[in-house]
Amino acid sequence: MDYIKLLVEDIHSVTMATINSEGKPITRIIDLMLYDKEGIYFLTARGKSFYQELMDQEYISLTGLKGKVSFSLSGKVKNIGSHKLDEIFLKNTYMQSIYPEETRKALDVFCLYEASGEYFDISDPAHIKRAPITINSKEHGAYYTITNRCIHCGKCETICPQRCIHNEVIDVSQCLHCGACLEICPVQAIEFKGVKKRRKEDVCLMNMCMIEDDKGHVLVQNKVNDSYTGITFPGGHIEKEEIFKDAMIREVKEETGLTIKNPYLCGLYHWNKHSIHNIILVCYEMTIVKWK
Repeated sequence: MDYIKLLVEDIHSVTMATINSEGKPITRIIDLMLYDKEGIYFLTARGKSFYQELMDQEYISLTGLKGKVSFSLSGKVKNIGSHKLDEIFLKNTYMQSIYPEETRKALDVFCLYEASGEYFDISDPAHIKRAPITINSKEHGAYYTITNRCIHCGKCETICPQRCIHNEVIDVSQCLHCGACLEICPVQAIEFKGVKKRRKEDVCLMNMCMIEDDKGHVLVQNKVNDSYTGITFPGGHIEKEEIFKDAMIREVKEETGLTIKNPYLCGLYHWNKHSIHNIILVCYEMTIVKWK
């Protein structure tokens, strides 16, 4: 089955996702104009925010839906200028009314040239169909598989809603990706392949400063709040785009009223909170001659 042809010619209008200037996902309905061995072609006007997002990110995700059949693709895009613009207008004649004659010069053509995704059909709910789709990509989608750790207990076969597991083999073309087999396996013999591990970690940056005078008196606080109660040094959170040292000076001023200069970096402390995100504590110390 020519999935790309079905996507461009049969579905044609798809939901396309990028990231906006605020770092949030945003979707638009975009028409797919042409396709060939190089990729899928669409266009937009240079004055639109969508254009700038494409130029900045060079990556999109799209979904096309018709009835019970869906197509999804994610991958790299590039601006090819006016190349194929005339061909697009000949193939998609309605565009001639939207951008008549010379006004089409405001448009640039983009090519989705490297992508992967899938075809998913639930027309027969008891026997779904799925298949990988690729455009010049070696990625072939995610799938569940049973490894040689299997003890042949048969629990995965009985739990599978599509009954697509037979003789310790999962029929990936009929698998729902529900994960029920993975959860019930007593020896963790089932793995989900083809999903890239997340390389970014959530990090919370904090600081703390030990301040003492030339007589050895140390400044501490007795905090009582929602996040911490007890004796501690002045400190707090490092704000977005804030320099570590500047953040330390600000926190000391806010919490004690003292104005300090050039705190000395004396260490870093890292821990993981509830397996959700990493906390990195930047520790400083300094000696003052006179409290004021």
